[in-house]
Amino acid sequence: MEEVIPILSLAAGPAGAVVVLLIVLYGINKLFLDHMLPIAKDYVDNQHETMQNILVEHKEDRKAFQESIGQLAKRQDKVEDDVTEIKADLKNIIGKI
Repeated sequence: MEEVIPILSLAAGPAGAVVVLLIVLYGINKLFLDHMLPIAKDYVDNQHETMQNILVEHKEDRKAFQESIGQLAKRQDKVEDDVTEIKADLKNIIGKI
């Protein structure tokens, strides 16, 4: 029994705390490498893929916007030409009166 007491005092003392600390650190390391790191990698990959999808959609939206603006500019030019002709016709009518 006297031989067990020094072993118990070592296990309950600083040496035991170091052993427990090493076991806990190993468990945290294993938990991090086996579970947390893959989850974080999947999250970052998913965010990257989402950002790429957003950029592709933005390019498509921008192309549609540019086409719409081009069509609006053509329509406005036509309306301006029509207004110019109407003004000229009105001046001619007013000149005849």
